[in-house]
Amino acid sequence: MKNFISFVVLVISFALLFYASYKSSQISNDKAVYKYSNNNLIVDYVNPSSNVYRAGMHIGDKILYVNEEKILNRHVLHNLVFDRTTPGDTLHYTIERDDSIVSFSAVAERRFSLPKLMLYLIFGLIYSIFTMFFFNSFAHTKTKIYLYLFFLCLSLLMSMFNVPFSHRILYSSMMVITTVLSFSILQFSHYYLYEFSVKWPLRILSSFVILSSLLWIASYFKWTYTLFESDYSHLMLYLRFSQISMALVAIYSIVSIFIKTLKMYVTKQPKEYFITSFVLLFILVLYPVLYGLPFALRKKELLPFSIFFYMFFLFLVFIVIYKKRLARVFL
Repeated sequence: MKNFISFVVLVISFALLFYASYKSSQISNDKAVYKYSNNNLIVDYVNPSSNVYRAGMHIGDKILYVNEEKILNRHVLHNLVFDRTTPGDTLHYTIERDDSIVSFSAVAERRFSLPKLMLYLIFGLIYSIFTMFFFNSFAHTKTKIYLYLFFLCLSLLMSMFNVPFSHRILYSSMMVITTVLSFSILQFSHYYLYEFSVKWPLRILSSFVILSSLLWIASYFKWTYTLFESDYSHLMLYLRFSQISMALVAIYSIVSIFIKTLKMYVTKQPKEYFITSFVLLFILVLYPVLYGLPFALRKKELLPFSIFFYMFFLFLVFIVIYKKRLARVFL
């Protein structure tokens, strides 16, 4: 039965990874940098190799319309134009320059390169397969199930953290997955230290994770309907709360696993227990540092994220290699 369940989850994960990668590849951009000043969107930088540069965009241009959409702020531009325009389509700009109105057209470019998207899709698929093997390798325990959820969420996030910001279903799904990830590693750490654990830190942190995530998701949906700067500020504020909850969960997990690791060391457990514990410990150290930023920044996030997932992959390899011995330690 568990083989069938893990196979169904694997198929659903594959479908979600492919769909998220496809939608990410459909996000367009113009490679220009904008700033919001005096209720206007102003061009702050134009990439010399971009299509809009060749079409005649200059620094200091005030963006009025793009594809007949009135540009009130950068959120309208990115979420109502770029996220809904396929790379290769034509963007029609109407700008104000030196008190005169200028119009030009440029071909939309791809926001994320296909090689990088394909690389992370492949990683996500491989991690999903390893996660299925992990699920089928051990008997069911609470720690095993929560650790499985942790691995599953990481596999899905390989392709989901670049989904269109305005895609309510995909982006809110990504937010839910991050919440499940934090909650699962919190529960795993609690049950992992079954002989030391007390319940009040678990209850407080669980409540904080759920509350911050609900506020984050609610503010996101409000912002997608209004696209106001003030609502975006609230969204970023609640995102910070979610990041704080992630960091607190990581600290709790690090302390828990460190105590367990020292206990194994004192009782002279085999070295692979000790090594694997520190691999997981290192992952959790990276967790608050490298994990939260991509959801807000959405730029150059693939490189730091890759370090996190390489360590996650290494930990899975350790588990597969030493699965019989580690079953008594982690699960």
